[in-house]
Amino acid sequence: MKHLASLAAICLLAVTTTAAGAAAARRPQRSPLAPAAPRIAIVAQDAASAAFVSTLEAVFAGSGLEIVTQPDAGSAAVLVLSAAAGQPPQVTSEGMRSAAIGRRLQQGLPGARLSACNGCRDAARPTIHLDLGDAANSPSSLMDAALAIRDALAPLAAGNQRTASKAEISSPTPGSTLPGSSVTFQWNPGDSATQYWLMIGTWLGGDTLYSADQGLLTSAPVSGLPTDGRTVYVRLWSYVNGQWISNDYQYKAYASGAVTPAKAELTSPAPGSTLAGPSATFQWSAGTAVARYYLFVGLWQGGNSVASVDAAANLQANVTGLPADGTPLYVRLWSFLDSGWQYNDYTVKASGTYLPSKAAMTSPTPGSTLSSTSATFQWGTGSGVLRYHLFVGKWQGGNTLYDQSAGTNLSAAVSGLPNDGSTLYVRLWSYVAGEWQFNDYTYTASGSAGTPVKAVMTSPAPGTTLSSSSATFTWSPGANVQRYWLFVGNSQGNNDIYGGDQSLNTTVTVNGLPTDGRVLHVRLWSYINGAWLSNDYSYRARQ
Repeated sequence: MKHLASLAAICLLAVTTTAAGAAAARRPQRSPLAPAAPRIAIVAQDAASAAFVSTLEAVFAGSGLEIVTQPDAGSAAVLVLSAAAGQPPQVTSEGMRSAAIGRRLQQGLPGARLSACNGCRDAARPTIHLDLGDAANSPSSLMDAALAIRDALAPLAAGNQRTASKAEISSPTPGSTLPGSSVTFQWNPGDSATQYWLMIGTWLGGDTLYSADQGLLTSAPVSGLPTDGRTVYVRLWSYVNGQWISNDYQYKAYASGAVTPAKAELTSPAPGSTLAGPSATFQWSAGTAVARYYLFVGLWQGGNSVASVDAAANLQANVTGLPADGTPLYVRLWSFLDSGWQYNDYTVKASGTYLPSKAAMTSPTPGSTLSSTSATFQWGTGSGVLRYHLFVGKWQGGNTLYDQSAGTNLSAAVSGLPNDGSTLYVRLWSYVAGEWQFNDYTYTASGSAGTPVKAVMTSPAPGTTLSSSSATFTWSPGANVQRYWLFVGNSQGNNDIYGGDQSLNTTVTVNGLPTDGRVLHVRLWSYINGAWLSNDYSYRARQ
């Protein structure tokens, strides 16, 4: 979901003001005289889908739809989002209108789970339940998901517009391959349009290739179009009755021969090099048939905790606030090709001296007694540490009580700790210098330790004859025992037949026992306060 938040700055409509005064041309944007846009109410059911709302708000810009984050009286529809929910309600027979929206969503988001119904939340408005499913796995699918949702809901905005009045492109034929880098686009006048605007870009709604007021002209010669076979997006705006409305078209750019799309590659700073300071300008090649670029800089491969930049069609991005401790930085350069987002990964080193060191625990004081069954463990940053992980267990290196990544956080709240005065073992992991390193600590659990008691075998009854080649051994937990180990052998203390760590379990089934009537020796180990203690038992094998 980190990738999700990083893509929220996508803006699909960029039009600059080039004239002023009373004679200034009207631009393709919602006019103050236009009817209010239909409001789509978003209900996010979890943190991941809540982050996705910001992406939706960006891609809905200029679509004639307005997003609000909760249903209200002005909402045209309710969209209930989740990133990993159960199966949504089934479409009801009354949900004709919203079911149609659901079908459009299904076509745009294969693999997502959705349904829709009228009356699920409000009888006056359709409700669409959408589980993003696999769509939440990568920047490309998240972007596609946002666009698919916008396009599926577009008919709600169309009901607020005079769609029959929009101009439509007649030449070149929509969907065709352009004849070259210079093309004259022609359109019919529509009904009562008083102005036209043409935008051409390398993504839907983009205007990086061309954006100009056409007045009342119904054609426009455009030059400088790409010749690498990529998809070209054309948006034709019509100004009708005080409102801008549009039609979208796609074409294939001209290509003199076969074109193989290729991702952009980082050219500066040189991969593997050391940066000169806390800011750097990252530059890259254009690649082939790349429509858009995105740059991640993070502290681990694929991460974007340092920088996440939508570079649009630019071939460089200036990044500030970089670390200056010599730590490795991971750079991911995304290229949007017709097939979707693809990337190349690189590493560079931050400026400064890299002196990696593990994090050290600061609180609670190592060796101290905890005050309750909950504790917040805190540690210093170390040097060059990229992430942290914490274990809490009943023996050194154990993780039976707690095992969780802390990411880049410097603390972890742990609950459910024992209240028996036993020894607790804490291992603080630091990912530094390309590997996991750790420091170990011990604490005393809150409460009274009581008198330690070794575990005692309860079944099979000691001294009995086993009934088969398999036996299930069961024992009492003892008192303050932190771990169990079981030996089965041909002599006392031997484990040539079986030897196994039982962790905190108090039963185990042992198979493959002999059936020749021999004496079997069983030793049950109990780990108490840092020492292994044992009880010995004898059994007769089946004959």
